[in-house]
Amino acid sequence: ILTDNKYIIREVNDKALSLYGYKREDMIGMDSLRLSAPEIISLTESRRLILNDHGSAIYETIHVKKDGTQLPIEISSRVMEIEGKKFYQAIIRDITERKNSEKALKESESNLRKALDKMLEGCQIIDHNWKFIYINETAEKHNRRPNTEILGKNYKEIWPGIELTNVYKKLESCMNNRETQFLENEFVFPDGTKGWFELRIQP
Repeated sequence: ILTDNKYIIREVNDKALSLYGYKREDMIGMDSLRLSAPEIISLTESRRLILNDHGSAIYETIHVKKDGTQLPIEISSRVMEIEGKKFYQAIIRDITERKNSEKALKESESNLRKALDKMLEGCQIIDHNWKFIYINETAEKHNRRPNTEILGKNYKEIWPGIELTNVYKKLESCMNNRETQFLENEFVFPDGTKGWFELRIQP
């Protein structure tokens, strides 16, 4: 879509016409703001200011087709000069499939989290930087510390001296070699109390 300096549509290609469901004569001369979903019009206007400041912009937004259907899109915009006049070119990509996939993934992650939260076994997830990114309710009880004290913190910081133990060696092997590890381990808590745990460590 090509608009003038007042964002009035001056040219569209056939793909844009097909995407939005308009005829060429209906779309040419239209204020491009009409394509934006009502709830994001103010955001669209602020993005225009960014475009003017930087000469280009890439962002995701929601447009509306002629039949009223909302259309999630990605826009790559740039300022152009044609015969001494200022224009804006917008390359538009339909990202409906991407958004549907993202939604499905979030729902899947949410269902998985709910299942992990209610497990009778403790479950903890540590990333490659040795930071805790997930601890379920049972593991919180096992740790004898609230999750708020542990999540986002480094494993070695939370359990000083752990790098000298067999548990750490197993974790390290799992992380580096992508191999499942199993062991029984007596854990000594900071207050001196002990507890036996059966550990399955999986990549």
